[in-house]
Amino acid sequence: MANKYKMSKLSGPFGYMENGDGKVIYMFDKELDYDAIQEVVAKVYGEDVSEYDPSSLDSSMAGVLQDELSMQQIAQKIEGDLDASAKFELFVKMDILDNNIPLIYVDTTTKKITQITDTKALQKIIVKNEEAITIFIREYDVCEDY
Repeated sequence: MANKYKMSKLSGPFGYMENGDGKVIYMFDKELDYDAIQEVVAKVYGEDVSEYDPSSLDSSMAGVLQDELSMQQIAQKIEGDLDASAKFELFVKMDILDNNIPLIYVDTTTKKITQITDTKALQKIIVKNEEAITIFIREYDVCEDY
């Protein structure tokens, strides 16, 4: 498969569920692109990896989340008077970035894949794509475990 995306350095941490790691959150500016996910998996895991389906994230703010959710769906699960983008930003900071879960941003418009490591970069993405942001939760493990 030829790469459709230009990928920046992805620093992880990327691990496997058997070691307590292995969770990755993909964030898309529009709809999911499974080719982009496959490119990331091939680069950071190689071919010997299994994927949990469904995959979940136990969020302190929004409860247990599974697979694909829009920014608005996540914001609706979070109590408080903040607007959807502020709730989503707080969720990403507290439940993803502060827990060292890799957040991989896929810009399907410019065909670029980057890792988001701080809220400053996240804010720019939210402002630009607020209505269309979707996350996709994945958990990876060593193939031999199955």
